[in-house]
Amino acid sequence: MVPESHSAAVRQGSLVRVTLGRKFYNGIVLRLHDDAEEGINYKPVLGVLSKEPIVSSAQIELWQWVARYYMCKMGDVLKAAIPTALFNDAYKSRTFMAVRLKDGYEHKPTPKQKILIDYIEREAESGAISLSSAVEAASAAVVNLLEKKGVIEKYQAERSRFSYSEPVVAENPLTEAQQKAYDETMALFAEHKPVLLKGVTSSGKTEIYIKLIKNTIAQGRQVLYLVPEIALTTQLKQRLQRVFGDALFLYHSKLNDQERAEVYNEAISGERCMVVLGVRSSVFLSFKDLGLVIVDEQHDQSYKQQEPAPRYHAGNTAVMLARLAGADVIMGSATPSVEAYYNATSGRWGLVELGSRYGGVLPPELTVVDMVAERRKNKVCEMFSWVLRDKIAAALEHGEQVILFHNRRGHSTSVCCPSCGWVPQCDSCSVPLTYHKVGELLSCHYCGHKEPMPLFCPVCGNDLDTRGYGTERVEEVLHGMFPDAGVLRLDLDSASGKNSYERILGDFAAGKAKILIGTQMVSKGLDFSNVSLVGILNADTLIDYPDFRSSEQSFQTLLQVSGRCGRRSRRGEVVMQTSHATYPIVQQVADSDYRAFFDEQIAVRSLLAYPPFSRLVFLYVKGKNPRAVNGSSQMLTSMLGKQFPNYVLGPGTPPVAKISDYHIRRVVVKILPSLSLADSKAFIYSAIEETLRNYGSISIYADIDPV
Repeated sequence: MVPESHSAAVRQGSLVRVTLGRKFYNGIVLRLHDDAEEGINYKPVLGVLSKEPIVSSAQIELWQWVARYYMCKMGDVLKAAIPTALFNDAYKSRTFMAVRLKDGYEHKPTPKQKILIDYIEREAESGAISLSSAVEAASAAVVNLLEKKGVIEKYQAERSRFSYSEPVVAENPLTEAQQKAYDETMALFAEHKPVLLKGVTSSGKTEIYIKLIKNTIAQGRQVLYLVPEIALTTQLKQRLQRVFGDALFLYHSKLNDQERAEVYNEAISGERCMVVLGVRSSVFLSFKDLGLVIVDEQHDQSYKQQEPAPRYHAGNTAVMLARLAGADVIMGSATPSVEAYYNATSGRWGLVELGSRYGGVLPPELTVVDMVAERRKNKVCEMFSWVLRDKIAAALEHGEQVILFHNRRGHSTSVCCPSCGWVPQCDSCSVPLTYHKVGELLSCHYCGHKEPMPLFCPVCGNDLDTRGYGTERVEEVLHGMFPDAGVLRLDLDSASGKNSYERILGDFAAGKAKILIGTQMVSKGLDFSNVSLVGILNADTLIDYPDFRSSEQSFQTLLQVSGRCGRRSRRGEVVMQTSHATYPIVQQVADSDYRAFFDEQIAVRSLLAYPPFSRLVFLYVKGKNPRAVNGSSQMLTSMLGKQFPNYVLGPGTPPVAKISDYHIRRVVVKILPSLSLADSKAFIYSAIEETLRNYGSISIYADIDPV
């Protein structure tokens, strides 16, 4: 309920203070209406904590769409969208103190708050300023105090982490191929179509983005530039800040909450923030006037939020955001997702293609090494075939750099007793513990549990063996093979600190190390001029994954990591080690033949009614009682099967069937285009609620469009 005293200040998107029971809460005004219902005790708004709305109308519509489409609560979306500091600081702010004074609201202030309240009262009563202007006066007084203490100077230094004021310089002019792609993009924007820019690696998609950004800023509108990983902002920010200076801001989880709140406020004010470079959470920023959304590396799985809810896909959400904000949207990738390329080739989206590398550089030459045959010939040393080892040595001899890709972190994937077969398992998850030599620890990569590495087998007392290898083990072997090269490792373990990404990539770019070994972090968008060789140590870890998307994700990752070499004057080389040299996906990667890959995938998915020929909903049943989990998942499957005959799979066990003591079962629902999506989700909701009424000890959540 809005009291008369606040009626002028309360608007859609305003941050307000309310009370529920004895507790006080800050919240966002979603809408204003006069449709009061009888029998409901409406609570009054106690104070307005923001002079202007902190959420745009387009963002509120987006929140409602996300909650509806991804089957989650509005509260989940709000938590993901608004930096916590905006709520906390609003309650502590002088704005709310002034409101309390005005309304006679009783609150026992802290000593610091009391000083500010006294100041506001004194200035207002003297007539020097109006009460509505007291906040500005108090703020000025505080700023003067902070300047004397040197806090402002420190704040400005801290702020340089996420905003820039470098001199603005001109970018290189577009090539003929890039200009053609730019013109085609602008023509499709005029038709109000989302655009898929399919450009081979190193084709110069970023230059096209920069020209589109310049065009948008010239119209006085803002730009959201999405990338899938924080690591990608490291190089890209340097490139963009040379062009856009202090109009560029960063937004990602490595910033603290106060810094994210700062960027959020800058975006909605629109006074200085014209370009935001960020990861998936940036899609929830409120902009004053958003004109362009760029989704780079559109295919990447990192755009999908897994835990907690909302389990949204930032790429798909960005398309909806652009529609609601009246903005253009362009999605770029050398290996777009099957669904995206299908949308583009079927006319739903526009399609622009760049088929050659910038400067006419040839794509890398790829050599497939059959590790089964190489082992028979005894031509394998540790995890390296002689072919890859010799090519690394040759690259180093020429003063060039090497990137090695292996999608397993840690030292060894498991530990085993060769005598009795004992394998240390996580007590809370259904996975073996991974051995990390740093710290001599066994670690679970799902729940985070860690324990010391045992000296002997606890069952029979014999020595233990390690099985498999991760990036830590590869780094160790490389130091022995090439002691003078310098080796850097980029994975979740080595890059856990706030500035670790920048330090590792900066050292590699500066030539302090000649070899970079990493997980999928090294496969995405990195651009190093001196890298001539990429080695894929074990392509099988991707190809063998049990999922209908495994071929797609294998093709994308392998082709993307291959594109990290030979990006300037000379042609690069790629060596891919695999035990599945005859698989079609291996040959498609070797030939860089996206169309052959797409045609094969689309035929299989059409036959089996997988996306884009259906909408997938994964329903996860979780609980600590395995009998309740099994019974409830079977009940849920039975109810859904009546509504979606032949299109419900399960209940089945996911690849990891227990995490943090919770047993998990999965039910898969395929919703065909002939069915109403809204009605189908409503039925799924009712089936979930009925199951929960019968099994109270379990939880069920939906994952829409899983990847």
